[in-house]
Amino acid sequence: MDNIKNYKTGRMFVRDIDHLDCAIFDPDLGILGATWHVDVELAGELDNNGFVFDFGKIKQKFKQVLKETLDHALVVPQQYEGISILERGEYLELKMTTTHHESWGYTCPKAAVYFLAASSTRSRELAKALEMEMAAYIPDNVTELSVTLREESISAAEGVFQYTHGLVQHDGGCQRLFHGHRSRIEIFRGDVRAHDLEKTIAEDLFSNAIHLVSKEQVTGPCPQVFEKGSKGGTLKLSYMSKEGRFQAEIPAHRALLLNDSTSIESLAQNIAEFISNSRHEPDILVRCFEGINKGGIAIRQSGTFSTSKLPELKIN
Repeated sequence: MDNIKNYKTGRMFVRDIDHLDCAIFDPDLGILGATWHVDVELAGELDNNGFVFDFGKIKQKFKQVLKETLDHALVVPQQYEGISILERGEYLELKMTTTHHESWGYTCPKAAVYFLAASSTRSRELAKALEMEMAAYIPDNVTELSVTLREESISAAEGVFQYTHGLVQHDGGCQRLFHGHRSRIEIFRGDVRAHDLEKTIAEDLFSNAIHLVSKEQVTGPCPQVFEKGSKGGTLKLSYMSKEGRFQAEIPAHRALLLNDSTSIESLAQNIAEFISNSRHEPDILVRCFEGINKGGIAIRQSGTFSTSKLPELKIN
């Protein structure tokens, strides 16, 4: 037994430690919704329990750091030259211009924006920021910390869309005007999956990513329900939430007006109604995801909404 080593160091991982949902300003594409799985890897000396870091403690601390920094915030690349920032007390005024000369304006409480020390918002830049934010909370025995952001795997046959929204009455980060998600959509005709409708909705309605708005948020002329604003126009938004006042000016063609609120349940109902009315589909079920593994469901049976028991649907 003399050849058995006494291990002093080790390496650990936590796959899918949490999900990151946020909005990002992409210098080419403007404001987009984004969602990632978050994976963490650590290395260092083993403690008295033989741990690099206790799994429970790393999960708890990382979730806290994520919530206090990037999650449900607008992530802005501070080193991109098309960004101007003005501080007014507890508020920020941002003007953002893409490389294609598309303009976005945002006034909000400071906590609603996370400034990235980079010129882009690629996932690796966000992961590096999380590594730096987390570094202050790891014990001295940990010598390496690596964060990986991993998009949900969605097949080419499925619909995938990106959107941002703000929920005025929400108590948490969802009240922020710009937070968002990358999501799947599932649509069924009866109990048969309708990939053709999924692709149509994702590609036609959500092309280039959109921002969901409700009438109560719009100041000035408003698009028609479940229609985008006009190309070349500007849509002004404003509301007061518990966190403070939010205002924005966005390209009108990137806004989609929903009937009622901008919740995921409302979005599912609007999509189901749109399909039923425009394509004369009598029996439709829409399962709309908000990021990963959560979302809203709407059922239209014979042209009306149903609250009957859901059919047994396989969760992919």
